[in-house]
Amino acid sequence: MECYDLLIDVYGRLTVFPNNVLQGFPPDKLNWQPRPDCNSIGWLVWHLTRQQDAQIASLMNEQQLWIKNGWASRFNHSPNSNDVGFGHTPEQVSSFTFPDIQIMLDYHCDVQEHTLNYLQQI
Repeated sequence: MECYDLLIDVYGRLTVFPNNVLQGFPPDKLNWQPRPDCNSIGWLVWHLTRQQDAQIASLMNEQQLWIKNGWASRFNHSPNSNDVGFGHTPEQVSSFTFPDIQIMLDYHCDVQEHTLNYLQQI
């Protein structure tokens, strides 16, 4: 097995994670934090997807889908390529408002497709 095959397998497994977490999850609970210093489930799914988007865009020397495909506006966020969740304060996490579940799933699917297409070409 080549290292790229391993990456394709690992990233391919990430496809089911948001669907398993978000489908049927009460939307009013996505922004809930068990404690003020904890991340919400919605924030964690967003962060996972944003980070993947940023990493793949960097490897490809391309603009992130967050900006290029207009996902930032659908999340009511600024198109800041540096805002992937790292370093967010508890206040920033608590002010994060999860969008419609389908928007998150569509963004994740867009990032997944982009990632797998890239990995299959290298």
